Formats: sequence, structure tokens, C-alpha cells
Amino acid sequence: LKMDNIKKPKLTLKERYNDEFLEKAEIRRKALQYKRMHVGLINSDRMEHMIKLLYQVHQNYYLGYFEASCTLAGSMFEQSLMILLEEKINEDGFISIKKLKNGKPYYDKITNIEDLAQCNIGTLISIVGYYKMLPNNEYNLAKTIQNIRNCIVHDMLPKFYLIDGHYQAEIRINLNSNITKIIKIPEAEIKNRTAGQSSIELWSYFLLTRTRSLIEFLFINRVKKFPPEF
Repeated sequence: LKMDNIKKPKLTLKERYNDEFLEKAEIRRKALQYKRMHVGLINSDRMEHMIKLLYQVHQNYYLGYFEASCTLAGSMFEQSLMILLEEKINEDGFISIKKLKNGKPYYDKITNIEDLAQCNIGTLISIVGYYKMLPNNEYNLAKTIQNIRNCIVHDMLPKFYLIDGHYQAEIRINLNSNITKIIKIPEAEIKNRTAGQSSIELWSYFLLTRTRSLIEFLFINRVKKFPPEF
């Protein structure tokens, strides 16, 4: 019998990676000290997709694929905003969006999911802000995540430096200007919650933890936490 056409079983993690690699992944997973999340009824394809992204963000971070984790975190946050705004369209029949015409602001209506899907993450954040779904601190964090995502897309993530008890990095708010923002992570947080201090790992950690906190806030009435699966 020819064995060429017989599918071989998928490799397990232990077969694919060596013990040291998996040990580091386990250290990162335990250091986060996270509980499992449940965000309520998975009643749409977009919700199912967001849950898959949530899983993939964590897995890539644990396994040390930090660039992938950063990219997926931005996509996950975008999907969470889409879910809430889709629900508002279904409830109210439309959402309002601020636009400019001849330099003057006016409000237009989005009445269907297809038009909403054309909005970029910056526009989605602005709409969520207009409807007061995020208080000032959370709204500013959402804008920061948008700024970081832009830096990722253009391969312009800066390095972190330890300054006065914080790991700090300076990012450009607008890639077409010199306006910048300082990102700070307390040194104690990094020591207690991560397994390393490389800049890309810190960016991955920052995006994972801050995006997850925003999702927990946005879905505050749905999120339940369960013990981690160690």
C-alpha cells in the first residue's frame, strides 16, 4: 500500500517545540495571572471571530510571536467596536457619524452593517466616543491603541527605555506630524507580569493587557471570569 496520500496526524506542541521553548511560554502565561473570559452569548459571526482573535492574541504572546500578537490585538479591538456599533444599529436603526464638508462639521447616519464596515478604527473610536460608550480615560487609551497600531503598520514602533521607574517609549500620534505621546509601563508591573524586557515583548504585553481591559469595560455587563486552566 502507498502511504503518500494518507494524512499524518497533526503535531502536538511538545512535538513541534522543544522543552525550553514551552517552558518560556508557560512562564509568560502564568505571569499574566489572567482568568478565562466569557463575553456572553456568541450570537454572530463577528462575535465568534473576536473570540478567536482573543485566543490567538494570547497564544502568540505566550509562544513569543510578539509581532503577530501586536497585530492581532488591534484587529481584536476593532472587532469589539464593530460588535457594539452593529448592535446599536440593530436597536436604533442607525448611528450618527461626524463628517466635514467645506471645513464645517455635520452629522451623517449609518444605517447598515456594510457602510459601518467601511469605517477605519479611528472612525469607530470616534463614534463610540460620541455615544459615551467610553469615559475619558478609556477613550484616551483607545486612541493610544490606535496610535500604536498605526506605528505597527508602518514599522515605526520605538524602543522602550527604563527611566525613573517606568519603561517609556515615545510614539508619534500622527505619522504626518511631529506630535508625540509617551507610553509608560511601571517597572514593577513588568517585573511581576512579564518574562522579559525586550521592546517588542513590552509592546505585545501592553497591547494585550490594555486592549483586554477595554474589551472587559465595553462588555462589562457580559464578561464573566473563570479560574485559569493551568
